[in-house]
Amino acid sequence: MQLSKHVKDKIIEFDLPRVFHFKHKDDVIIDIEETEELKGNLLLFSLDKSDAFAILESHMDEIDWFVFVDNKFNVQVLGESEDEQSLEGIFDKLYKKSGFEKREEQVKMAKLILRAFEESKNAIVEAPTGTGKSLAYLVPSVLFSKKHNKRVVVSTNTKNLQQQLLKKDLPALESLVKFKAAIAFGRNNYICKRKAENVISRGDAFLFESDIYSEIKEFLLSTDTGLKSEFFSKDNGLDESVWSMFESDSLSCAHKRCPYYKGQCFFYRARKQLDLAHLIIANHHLVLSHSVMENADILPEFDCLVVDEAHNVEKNATSYYTNTVTTTDIIKLLDMLFTSKKGKGRGLLSTYDEPDLKGKIVDARRNLDVIFDELMELLKENETVINSLNLDRFTDTFNEIIDVLSNLQLSLKTFISGLEETEVVDIKAVYSKLESVLSLISSFREIESDSQVYWLRKFKKSVHFNITPVDVREALKHYIFENIDSVVFTSATLSVNRNFDFFKRSLGIDDALEFSAKGNFDYKENSRLFLVSDMPTPDDSRFAKDVSDVLFSISKPLKSSNRGVLVLFTSYKSLNEVYELSYEKLNKMGFNVLKQGMFDNFELLRKFKKGKTFLFATSSFWEGVDVKGDELSVVVVVKLPFEVPTTAVEKVRYELMKSEGVNPFLEYSLPKAVLRLKQGLGRLLRQKTDRGVMVILDSRIVTKAYGKVFLKSLDYMKQERVTKNEVEKRVSDFFSYSHK
Repeated sequence: MQLSKHVKDKIIEFDLPRVFHFKHKDDVIIDIEETEELKGNLLLFSLDKSDAFAILESHMDEIDWFVFVDNKFNVQVLGESEDEQSLEGIFDKLYKKSGFEKREEQVKMAKLILRAFEESKNAIVEAPTGTGKSLAYLVPSVLFSKKHNKRVVVSTNTKNLQQQLLKKDLPALESLVKFKAAIAFGRNNYICKRKAENVISRGDAFLFESDIYSEIKEFLLSTDTGLKSEFFSKDNGLDESVWSMFESDSLSCAHKRCPYYKGQCFFYRARKQLDLAHLIIANHHLVLSHSVMENADILPEFDCLVVDEAHNVEKNATSYYTNTVTTTDIIKLLDMLFTSKKGKGRGLLSTYDEPDLKGKIVDARRNLDVIFDELMELLKENETVINSLNLDRFTDTFNEIIDVLSNLQLSLKTFISGLEETEVVDIKAVYSKLESVLSLISSFREIESDSQVYWLRKFKKSVHFNITPVDVREALKHYIFENIDSVVFTSATLSVNRNFDFFKRSLGIDDALEFSAKGNFDYKENSRLFLVSDMPTPDDSRFAKDVSDVLFSISKPLKSSNRGVLVLFTSYKSLNEVYELSYEKLNKMGFNVLKQGMFDNFELLRKFKKGKTFLFATSSFWEGVDVKGDELSVVVVVKLPFEVPTTAVEKVRYELMKSEGVNPFLEYSLPKAVLRLKQGLGRLLRQKTDRGVMVILDSRIVTKAYGKVFLKSLDYMKQERVTKNEVEKRVSDFFSYSHK
């Protein structure tokens, strides 16, 4: 704030101290009027700043702007009207903070998101690495929420991003704007005190024979959150499956009949914090759960949704909107009721004198073990779609499962009816879950809907019964778009061929505001894309050997540096083959050579960040990897990341597209591969000072017509076609290394 000449001339006429109401235009105070009313926009003319703090402390709620001026006309703003805080003003203040640089595209993105909220529209925003997209959606979210008293939920896909929001971005924003933010966890992440106390008081033999009994007691006495992550944060070697014995869930919640319901329930205590929040940080799974589970108290009602890492939404929705039960789940439900271990009974019914019912449960479990083994034998492939052509082969097995569970459920229902309501909360919860299991498996005998894929999956020693929507667009429309005023989708990779058509089509978005932020990094100057044009095709027997040779070529100019190379594959088979051919050569060059699966991903990244490492990876390493500096200087893409329709759901979707006259490769597989490649490229430059090279070894990117779609989508990089023999020199020239 500054004083106009008129105000300076006027203020000098008064003795100190004096309080004035003031008017301002932008950052200039243009007029003052003496007052004794301590509210609104106040200016204190005084020698002693403590007078200002005394006024602020006693009249905080009534004061908007509060400006202190001393006898030398030094101006200091001690309080700022929240009503007059602007989006640009907040960013100006952020940019003055250490660690925050001015980014024009960040402000443009924030303005578009605020407009989407204000106009109740959806928006799609592509924000490359370096844009600062987190603050670009947090600032408008907070401003909109406070202005209109509406709640905004931010949904992420990874814990890393949640931690960034909680530890860096939100604290920075909270220092400038008063608002309440909270993080939401799924209900089964909280321990249920009632269940835990019941387990302890029941004296389950299994608990007394292990450390679990003492661990639960200690946790209940020490925890403030009741969160599963805190319980398992110690290296106590406990099996996480025990958590199901005392986790909170809606089916077994006793509500007002629970002694801990008021004030002491960890879940409802956390839920109250969500009710008070302007802004809630959640994840995609939680938001999708909330969208379909009525009365489950997952999230409070909200008006606007920001979906970060939105390139995963279709995949997340397909997974979440799949209704699943496994044979392992069914056995666990029976074990929760009763099981005998070393001659000692355990489970919810262990303290009841019901030998007949307990016997039926044990018999049912034994029978199901046999039936499930038979079902496993019937499945010739890992994934099998159940349809009219093969249903007869499975019908008898389905009927046997349903008969066993139906008979047991009938006996359980009779037992429950003879008990007081307060006695059977947890037993009724298991009964309800068995009811859902029966309903799902029964639907496999009928296959009524063409809009659903009914499929079985073998995984280890379990069979998964899955029902997946063929098209998630209708589910998203019904559960998300029709119930939320504004949904903003953002990610570093949403466009294909410079437009959002594929993204909109895959999610069923008809109309949305669109914005593609310009990258904050100088890719033309600081990176190169080398397209190796004379490689054999990936299905050629020579391909793996040639890949290994190129990797060795890349290692030579990097030998005397600390630079690291991330080699991305689309299959473990190819990864292992090239690794075996390359390990010894690269190791002799002084590089640490790692491959995915050798350690867990966290440990792999920790070792990779030490530098001078070749990391052979697939799957999860195409995205989410954040390694700054020389330690990740080269990304090698071995094969273009096309998703082959190998899963049951994908096969059905591809066939459906064909029947509708759509080319599934061009309209679905190709755009997804482009987005995946852009994700892989996103590992390369993580800060302005980074320099790096991407090498693509799949020659189809230059020999096939569809390669132009990839190259146009990566046209912000300087692209060069090279031969295998030229790779070494080009990499050397780029990093300015000389070698013999």
